[in-house]
Amino acid sequence: MKILQLEAPGGLSFLRAYLFRVAENLAIDRIRQRRIRARLDGLDTFDDFLKDPAIERAAIAREELTLLRQAVAELPPKYQQAFRLVKLEDRPCEEVAPAMGLSIRMVRRYISRALIYVQLRREGIGADAAWSRINS
Repeated sequence: MKILQLEAPGGLSFLRAYLFRVAENLAIDRIRQRRIRARLDGLDTFDDFLKDPAIERAAIAREELTLLRQAVAELPPKYQQAFRLVKLEDRPCEEVAPAMGLSIRMVRRYISRALIYVQLRREGIGADAAWSRINS
């Protein structure tokens, strides 16, 4: 087929050398395909290939969630309440403020401080040091 695709087959003076070169290239291509198939056959399924990273991601997510719960539990009660209502229940500050008997500005202040505290705790800073940074 390669010879038939040539525009000027008569222009080849070394037809035999050309045929051997084509055969060699085809053999190399076939060897490469076999190697790729052997690697793919080594994997039982595509799901098995992805399983380990998924388990690792799930473990990291569980650790992050535990850390978040712990940090929120360490917040003062008003901070906790504002954080839970606005960030976890997705309620607007304008609705939360009257329910808590606070101004909208105070609710926003509690939430911003709570977020900073959670981030500092996530970075490994102790509870006392985190509160010191927030209040300074």
